[in-house]
Amino acid sequence: QGLGRTPNTNKSREIFIEASVTPFLSGHRHGADILRAIILHELGHHLYDIGEPGQKTMEGIAGSEGLQQIFAILIDERLERKMRSRQASWGVYFDRLAAYAFAQDEDQIPVSSLARLLSQSSEQIVSDIQAGRLPGRLSGELGLTGARMVTLSPLEQMALPGLMMPLGVFLICLRCRFDLEKCPLPDVVTAIEAVPNNLKSLDHAGVLEVARVIGAILGRDEVHKKHQDRLRQAVANTRGSLENLLRILNQNRQLGMGPEAGQPNRSEPFNQLGPVFEMDAQNENPIARPAAKSSGKAQTSRKIILSEDAQLQFPELNKEKTLQYHEQRHLELIKPLNRHIRLLRPFLEKLGQDTVIEGGLRKGRRLDVTGLSGALVRNSPNVFRREMTIAHANCYIGILIDCSSSMAGEGIARARAFAALLAESAKFTGGVVGHVNAFDDDTFYYLGDFRRNTIASLSTGGGNNDSGALSRATEMAQASGRKNRMLIMISDGQPSACTFESLEHLVGQLSNHLGIVCAQVAVDSLPRIAFPNYVDLSDYEFHEAVSRFGRLLINLTNHWR
Repeated sequence: QGLGRTPNTNKSREIFIEASVTPFLSGHRHGADILRAIILHELGHHLYDIGEPGQKTMEGIAGSEGLQQIFAILIDERLERKMRSRQASWGVYFDRLAAYAFAQDEDQIPVSSLARLLSQSSEQIVSDIQAGRLPGRLSGELGLTGARMVTLSPLEQMALPGLMMPLGVFLICLRCRFDLEKCPLPDVVTAIEAVPNNLKSLDHAGVLEVARVIGAILGRDEVHKKHQDRLRQAVANTRGSLENLLRILNQNRQLGMGPEAGQPNRSEPFNQLGPVFEMDAQNENPIARPAAKSSGKAQTSRKIILSEDAQLQFPELNKEKTLQYHEQRHLELIKPLNRHIRLLRPFLEKLGQDTVIEGGLRKGRRLDVTGLSGALVRNSPNVFRREMTIAHANCYIGILIDCSSSMAGEGIARARAFAALLAESAKFTGGVVGHVNAFDDDTFYYLGDFRRNTIASLSTGGGNNDSGALSRATEMAQASGRKNRMLIMISDGQPSACTFESLEHLVGQLSNHLGIVCAQVAVDSLPRIAFPNYVDLSDYEFHEAVSRFGRLLINLTNHWR
């Protein structure tokens, strides 16, 4: 009965929380985290709702005023915001639960079924999609039922007229933090903007007042019921095609061709980067330095080949410095980045994944030839093998921030925001580790790692030695012992304490000689391009720039997988 609940019973003083194990047993790659989120959500109800003064009364008033569904949505959002404030890592669990519940991967729907849902002909649907009047992408291949298919993302499904009720769109946009500029319903945008930032601080009476405001925009329970009945009737018209699809899936499952259930045993343990902080005796600030030992595979030691050409030489950055950590500044910096973090995190998670082959199984796609003879002797059915993707801490990312005078103003603001976005997005990914550093013309700043950093304390001044800083970051990447390494420089592309030619040459050396992926985030238009792979923040809205950078990361690291 749903993903999780607390049964309402007075037979015993004991309280039981029931949680569905389907996300875990279905083999979902984040199944364990989703299950944790379900349990945390139910615990949140006991912490902040059940038994609280006025809770039952406000719930009854909401029901009598036709605001029961809106009130329940706001209560769920309120408790999750409260739980996020208790521990940051819980936020990752809730994000994965929201994606699992409301924003699954793309769906394929037969064009004929979509036509019946929208009361149009199949030819009109195809024409409207090709002309861009309807969202979705037509597939050139036939689906399981032999019909032409249309692929729809969650956002595209919401954009289809009449396919989703406004309250459902409100729920999904609120919980998944979808970009409101792409929301097709203006009333939903207005309703989400009416949800106050201090929702987690409101009592139940305050939440009811917010529900009344949103009810005036989206309508009350009676209106939602009409929308729901109309949608149910539309879906009933496509029942034949849906039942046919279900029959084919059941046949495949009986033949062992369906999705494999069960949480696989990992053939190798997770590798986590050990502590990389040293304490500065003067100010007790953490200094991020390369770990002395690493659990990753040892890397072949190769140095950068320096050219004798004077144009390609650059001074070294031997001076080091750390900055004071200010928690309040850090919180203010990352607060407006939350929706962008949810967008970028899946890209970074993919960088930290590895494919592992597990043998000696009872189910699998291929025969385990190496263990076949032993299985026959032992009369064992464990003769299959399969590939699975796991989080594997074999990816190192070094972030470099130019803090020279030319970055003053909007430039350093963009740089701090994007660096903090990268660090927060990688913070709780199991397979990505790294450091954040900054530089000017004579100093290399240690800002910390993804777990704790001093990006918010960074200010501008002096010139910039891009080549010297990139060389120092390369040393840290090599010392990490990680197989896959990437360096990301955030700058305006105007080196002053080194030549442009030295920077361009060094980027080529790292890519071709050391196998280190290099990328640049430009805070302004670049006069000359030293990094072949870059994103210019001044060309796009921030959310679009984040999306483009995420796709760039995946394209640059295809050879890692």
